[in-house]
Amino acid sequence: MFLVLSDLFYKFECGSPNTIGNKMKVNPKNHQFRWKTGFLHAFLTIFLMVTVACDFDIPEKFEMPTWYLDLKIPLVQTRYQMADISDSSAGIFLTDDSLGFKIIQEGEMPATELPDLPAVPLDLDQAIASGEISGIPADIVGELPEITISQRIDVVAYGQQIYPDTTDWTIDTSIFVYVDPFTDDSVFVDTTIWIAAYTPFAFPDTVPHVLEANHYDSLIVAAFNGAMDLLSSALDTTIDLGLSSIPLPDDPPIIASVDTLIIASHATNSVYRTLFKNNGIPTDLVGVYSRMVSGTSEPLSDTLANHNQIPSISQGVTYADTTDLSGKGLTSFLKMATNMSLSSASTDYVTIPPGSLYVDFNITFKMAGIDSIDVTTNYYSMSDGIEMPPMELPEMDMSESGISKMEIYRNVLKNEGAAYNENKLIIRDLASSFPFDMNFLLNFQNFSPTPDGDSVKIDTVLRNGIEINKTFDLRGYTLQSTDGDNNNDGWPDSAFTSFDLVLDITIPEQKASIPLDGSPLGEFTMNMKLEQLSFSSISANLYMEMPAEPTEQEFPAGFTGAIPTEAVFEIIFKNQIRLPIQMIMEFKGYNSLGELTYVPVIIDTIGFPLTDSNSDTAMTIIGLSKLGTTITIYESVYDSLPSYSVTNAPCDTCSSIIDLLASNPVSLIITPEVKVDGRGSIEANKAIAGGFRVTIPFVLQLEPMTFMGGTATEIETFEYDTRYKIRNSLLETELVSTITNALPFGAEISVLMSNDSHFPTDTTWEQLGIFRDSLAVWGILNATDSLYILRKCSDISPDSGLVYIFNVMTDFSECFDGLPYIVKYNGSGTDTIISYVDTLFKFSLPNPESFYGADDSTGYPEGMVAVPGTGVYSSIIDTSQIFLLTDFGSHYTMPRFHLPGTDSVGVFLSVEDYLEISSFITFRLSSSGAFGEAKPELIITYPNGGQTLYNDQTYEILWSVGGSSSEKVDLYYSTHGDSTTYNLANCVLTDNWTEIESGLDNLGSYSWDLATSGLSETDSLRLKIVSSNGKACDINGHYIKIGSSSRSNRMNRPKQKLSMMGNR
Repeated sequence: MFLVLSDLFYKFECGSPNTIGNKMKVNPKNHQFRWKTGFLHAFLTIFLMVTVACDFDIPEKFEMPTWYLDLKIPLVQTRYQMADISDSSAGIFLTDDSLGFKIIQEGEMPATELPDLPAVPLDLDQAIASGEISGIPADIVGELPEITISQRIDVVAYGQQIYPDTTDWTIDTSIFVYVDPFTDDSVFVDTTIWIAAYTPFAFPDTVPHVLEANHYDSLIVAAFNGAMDLLSSALDTTIDLGLSSIPLPDDPPIIASVDTLIIASHATNSVYRTLFKNNGIPTDLVGVYSRMVSGTSEPLSDTLANHNQIPSISQGVTYADTTDLSGKGLTSFLKMATNMSLSSASTDYVTIPPGSLYVDFNITFKMAGIDSIDVTTNYYSMSDGIEMPPMELPEMDMSESGISKMEIYRNVLKNEGAAYNENKLIIRDLASSFPFDMNFLLNFQNFSPTPDGDSVKIDTVLRNGIEINKTFDLRGYTLQSTDGDNNNDGWPDSAFTSFDLVLDITIPEQKASIPLDGSPLGEFTMNMKLEQLSFSSISANLYMEMPAEPTEQEFPAGFTGAIPTEAVFEIIFKNQIRLPIQMIMEFKGYNSLGELTYVPVIIDTIGFPLTDSNSDTAMTIIGLSKLGTTITIYESVYDSLPSYSVTNAPCDTCSSIIDLLASNPVSLIITPEVKVDGRGSIEANKAIAGGFRVTIPFVLQLEPMTFMGGTATEIETFEYDTRYKIRNSLLETELVSTITNALPFGAEISVLMSNDSHFPTDTTWEQLGIFRDSLAVWGILNATDSLYILRKCSDISPDSGLVYIFNVMTDFSECFDGLPYIVKYNGSGTDTIISYVDTLFKFSLPNPESFYGADDSTGYPEGMVAVPGTGVYSSIIDTSQIFLLTDFGSHYTMPRFHLPGTDSVGVFLSVEDYLEISSFITFRLSSSGAFGEAKPELIITYPNGGQTLYNDQTYEILWSVGGSSSEKVDLYYSTHGDSTTYNLANCVLTDNWTEIESGLDNLGSYSWDLATSGLSETDSLRLKIVSSNGKACDINGHYIKIGSSSRSNRMNRPKQKLSMMGNR
């Protein structure tokens, strides 16, 4: 507010000259007092234009007389309307009734994001196994049956004359009579006797026989078939293998029964072999078969071997067959069956060959061993015997964040930004080497997946030879207690402390094959790895105190006493954090007497976003006014109507924010106390952003006050010719202003001038102390430095040795009595003048004669100007100020405002207020300086007095050059201490001076090697520079001391150089 007022004063005072109706454009953000060349150079430029514009013909030997004249020029004749300051781009708006103004300043405070939540190391890398379960030994089966049958089956009875040959039975009775002499043949007489129609014979015989079919069928076929029936019946016997009596392991009781014995593989030793051969039998063997079957009950139906490939075996033919039994199974019972029959004669007569009639019959059943057994398993739980590691969530220490209590109910695992080893559950080497299937269930019930994610569960059947490796990407998953939400408050009924893990491994009832090689039955293995969890949000019941440092705001010196009675200060929070935040803000204002004004602001609630969406932001506006504290909450920043609003009046012993401002504080300490108590969500990267909006209607109560007008304005350095003519022609300047003030307050405005950009408000001890503190904060002074004022030149004479002056002047002759010089003092050494400050000119704004009252019938608001004030004011700028203004070096101006106050009455700045100024400036001029030639000038700037130089070092002598001259320069030094020698009137004389160097180019510097100068120690060295033509000369300001480095332990001192600006 004060900056706006100072800017207004600046605008009223510094409008464009000679411009009627010039419009004001107020920018409260820019408070520089732009005098610069606008005013000071204006009247000087006008003067030069007037004086040098005339063209006189001057005789060569004519001596120009000197005369003085007053030049009066109108400077400002204009009327400034308050209505022109309304500028929305600068934050100044009309009030709703369009009669007044209000300042609205808004700003955003940087958003404060919650940091990334600490990762929780679980360091779970666990191997889970059942251990190997012993297998079943091979001897558990006992001895196995082996059958070998090698049989000759005779078809006939041997040695029995029971088989009738169809040849007649006779007795040969032929008698030999003689030998025929002609043929030489024997001659017999036939005497054979017939006995019967058949001739009996016995087996074996050497000759063939013929049987009638009926004799063959009855004597041979029937007898053989009957014998085979008996043999087949004998072989057809069921063998109990005793599987039910095999002892079974009971630790663990996995096997319920042995169902099948699996014959070991062997090409020659695990076989079922049969052979049938027809030896001499004239009819075929038919119905030949041999088979082996197994089963658990009659009839046995599991055929192990079946040899029935040849339906008949003819005389002399062999049928042999072998079945490889490798890998075939024997169940509870085993049976072998074999048979054959002899076919009947197919013709009336059957020829019987010589020899025997029989059948070769061989059966072989043997096994190389039992390779494995088929079993039926019990239903058995493997997980009952597996010890699981503890799965608890480590306690999260967040005390550094101010959280002293935290019960976690729900976590959301980080998605974006999670490290490679975070939020991953790795299941690897999940396998079973058991020879049977296992039902496997692993279920982390606390993890709830994202909509497109998988449950953290493996529900499968483990089979031998199949390995499962699975990585669960848990990013974005929710981790929470499995207890239900019975009270429907959106939270689990209990806090989350440990993982609810279901591990269920069962062997269902099933058939399986178990080797009998003595190897282990198998084992279950799994590796589970969960290194670290990181979270994007934690929903918890917590108590947290959020540390906050107090903020101290100091009011600039003199900026007290203006009370914006209708001001409203609004703090705006835009909150994405779902936490029940409570806040107490303490405003403590201390005035210059140390008196406290205390304003507590209790904020028991801040808008809470309805969801955890990144776009869901609640807004809370905390308004501070004379009514107290108003809390207004909007569920969304896009809502136009609040969901909650309440106004809390100040307590009986408390003050409002207006009372605090009315106490004229010089410092304001704001202490926030923020805490969280209750259920909410801590979410990484969610933010609470702040802002403010200050609305200040231009309704003020003003106490007497003095304040500076912003930033100092640097005056551009004058060209040398201009500087010379101003100094030699302008005697003084008078500014006369007629002012009509329709603003609701009066003021005195001074324009200050200094060689430094920092100005004290005034020269009282109190303000000097404030000024000293400011310079110390800016690093210009040390904390131990003090300031005081000297106004008499006799008090700062270099001869006294008490005050160093050459930071602000090049020669003591430049001192002006009565000018306030600001001196720095630190208790040791020489005090130093750091700057001067002077009033260049000033004028007043008269107080209005009357204001509208509270019950005025015109309808104008109370405090608005009814009758403006009028006054005429004069201000003089004398010669000393002109010399200061045009001196070498930097010069600055600063406006200072003094407001007499409004006697506790509120004033109203309206659109009808105005300020009318009619100003004239009068220059008193000397003709000689205006028309004279600018003389050249040399000024030594370093060393200029008070320095100590050492006679073994090299130093830069620096000087400034005024005017344009190509003349060379000569440098001298003197140690005589004679005041006549050092009188500037005798500057060009060289008596008592020793030449340093002559004929130097006038470049402003010379490197002086004291080691070759021959100078000894002295306290009275002076320097002099003279142009070669003698038209310019200067002696440095005061004595310089020459010392010895060896005596002062100053070894290897570096070459020193000090610029003119730094020295000044």
